[in-house]
Amino acid sequence: MLTEQDIYLFREGTHSSLHRKARWDQSGIWEGEVPGVLRGQTYKYALTNAHGQLEDRADPFAFHNEVPPHTASRAWSLEYEWDDEEWMRKRREHNAMDAPMSTYELHLGSWRRDAQDRMPTYRDIAQPLAEYLVALGFTHVELMPITEHPFYGSWGYQTTGYFAPSARYGTPQDFMYLVDVLHQAGIGVILDWVPSHFPADKHGLDRFDGTHLYEHADPRRGFHPEWKSNIFNYGRQSSSCAASISPSGASFPTRARSRRSRPRGRRYRGRCMRAGSASR
Repeated sequence: MLTEQDIYLFREGTHSSLHRKARWDQSGIWEGEVPGVLRGQTYKYALTNAHGQLEDRADPFAFHNEVPPHTASRAWSLEYEWDDEEWMRKRREHNAMDAPMSTYELHLGSWRRDAQDRMPTYRDIAQPLAEYLVALGFTHVELMPITEHPFYGSWGYQTTGYFAPSARYGTPQDFMYLVDVLHQAGIGVILDWVPSHFPADKHGLDRFDGTHLYEHADPRRGFHPEWKSNIFNYGRQSSSCAASISPSGASFPTRARSRRSRPRGRRYRGRCMRAGSASR
């Protein structure tokens, strides 16, 4: 049971020890519950690694993060009122193998910057992009990776937050609004997703517990010399499933179809990471 002091220290960002227990399913995943966590509150995991060193790590399964170059995760909930019912009813027809398809690819941060070269937000870009795509006859838009990434110059191809749309452009709800507006305009959304390799930033997955937990230990298989990044070892269970902190019942924003999800106490729980791409 957490005390008032525990909750105070957690909110202050100075709590390095939380009550936790192993999951009932013998998966090796630990879980714990922290009541009273505030929406938008930053946090990291304080991990004692295999070498006895204490390291602060971002939650690789968080739904929201600080704006880079800051690296902490944010506690977040995913409530949103969707207005794309018509698209969802006809999605199978739009995405059928024999349906016409014309896809426009773009890097969101580079598209139509203003006179001050200001980076657009998800909401800034939504309506102009939808109108542009409809006018030119496109059926789908493919967004170069918007999953959270520390190095902007990678254009999203060096990901540290696979389940968080980049905070550079707004909140998860802002991203949902972008998808919603595009769907209402009849435009399908394809997300580039990079499950093959990840950067070596020390707040990310690199030697997460002091060992090669997610990457191959052999550098001939586990290191990408051109990207200077680590390559996932999908032969290990840790590369398919890991512990996360998330609102109960929520999922990655582009795939969540519940009309409303209420904020609750946050709960550490298991979540599987799948290789592939996201398409709506």
